Amino acid sequence: MANKSNVKPAKVTTPVVMTSDNVMDVINAKNLGSSEMATKIQEELKNEQDERIKEMKKTRFSRASFKEAKTLIDVRRRKREMEITKEELVRRSDFVKFLMGFEVTREFLDHHKVKGDEMTLKMPSKDNKLEDKKVKLGDKFEPCIDITDYDVWEGKINDDIYELRRKCDDQFDKEMNKVRLAFGEYYKW
Repeated sequence: MANKSNVKPAKVTTPVVMTSDNVMDVINAKNLGSSEMATKIQEELKNEQDERIKEMKKTRFSRASFKEAKTLIDVRRRKREMEITKEELVRRSDFVKFLMGFEVTREFLDHHKVKGDEMTLKMPSKDNKLEDKKVKLGDKFEPCIDITDYDVWEGKINDDIYELRRKCDDQFDKEMNKVRLAFGEYYKW
């Protein structure tokens, strides 16, 4: 016995004979497509739009996150630069005092952020080296730097500050490389 199946018979289409009167009707009928095709097209368009929006959001999110991280790294860099500038100010201020002579006043101690009345100060010695010397409120000092050694001491300050700034820049470069690596192609804004 033969098995009965629930297969629907194929739709039989009869070929339409084109004539000069119906040629446009036949062509237009073929160009219309089916309602299933229209549904598929709408689905594809929706998927393409979703992908475009997803890519745009991914790009915008990565861009905003990168800029946030870069800004925070810039803040860290500026703080380090500010500390270096404060250090330079203290050194140049001390340089002027070593050149002209000075008295240890409350203002001097505050400038060095000392809470008490004593501190250890790096002062120039006769052989153009810095030595630690205990100073206290009220101490008076004659000029410690010979005028002919001005360029030596100025050069030492410049070299020290240059080295601090170079380290600051190196740290910034390392941090930015890490951010660029974390964001891949999206860091280029």
